Amino acid sequence: MKQSVVFALLLGLLVSIATLPGCDSAPSKSRPSETFAYVVSGVMVKEMNTDTASVAVDLQRNGSKHTLAEIIFDEDTLAYNDPAFAIDSVYSFTASPAETYGTGSVPVTVNDSTVFSDTIVAAIPDTLSITEFSPGNHLIPGNGSVTLAFSAAAGVEGYVVAAVLSDSAYVGKGWSAYTESLSSSGTITPDAFLGADGQTPVPGLYNVYVYGFTGAPDSAASSLLLPVPLPDQLADNIDRTDLTGHFGVVVVAVMDTVRVAQL
Repeated sequence: MKQSVVFALLLGLLVSIATLPGCDSAPSKSRPSETFAYVVSGVMVKEMNTDTASVAVDLQRNGSKHTLAEIIFDEDTLAYNDPAFAIDSVYSFTASPAETYGTGSVPVTVNDSTVFSDTIVAAIPDTLSITEFSPGNHLIPGNGSVTLAFSAAAGVEGYVVAAVLSDSAYVGKGWSAYTESLSSSGTITPDAFLGADGQTPVPGLYNVYVYGFTGAPDSAASSLLLPVPLPDQLADNIDRTDLTGHFGVVVVAVMDTVRVAQL
């Protein structure tokens, strides 16, 4: 009789212990995997004056620069922080001649190990050229202006006209402006020929350029790839669930020149 009572008490105690919370209780649900938000800021510049085609991309992941991704433009993998490239701390690639990349759509793929992969499409427009230049003698006073006409290039979404002293191209200096709509003409105003004080004309030989572009080229990444920086940054054109930002292509026509005389 005593043995039965003792056995019953032990059984009840074991059942009570088994139902207590502790290390042997059922595991809690695992936390969801970390999610990442990516921001791309990039440009492809097809420069007919240097006969090169260059790609530069900055990639941010969750608000910080991400340097360990794989970025592929068409079939070319971009290198990160190439010491031979004009801009530091970007993914980049340069090809020559410029026509290495022809006109048309090109995939731009971002791979981040096994956690993310997505592809956007960049549109490379046709090349263009300056067809009319006024004044015809390429000589203006310091308060003068230049009027340009240029060929309409297939696939272009907008144009830029630009001017810079001939010894100051590709260093982030100069004057530029978007043309109205898709007009294949533009005016370089007297402001383009003023010095640092914004009032005094600077005489000398100036290079004059026309760009055709698609998308929203990154103004920072292109600042040293273009002879003159873009006027400003266009609005973002990438809006996906985990990938936002902007990318675009700029084609630079063969330049012309104008001499600004002393007033």
